[in-house]
Amino acid sequence: MLNFPFIQTLNKDIDVLGIPLILLYFLVGWPSSILAIYLFPKALTKHR
Repeated sequence: MLNFPFIQTLNKDIDVLGIPLILLYFLVGWPSSILAIYLFPKALTKHR
């Protein structure tokens, strides 16, 4: 999630609530994807 296409796409002069888009990705998008990856195997093992 930290490779050229993501960085190039998010490296725009756009602010969301005063926060640059790329910083918002690092602070919200990346941790939430890590959380989803963490929770997915736990949900699979719970149903077995």
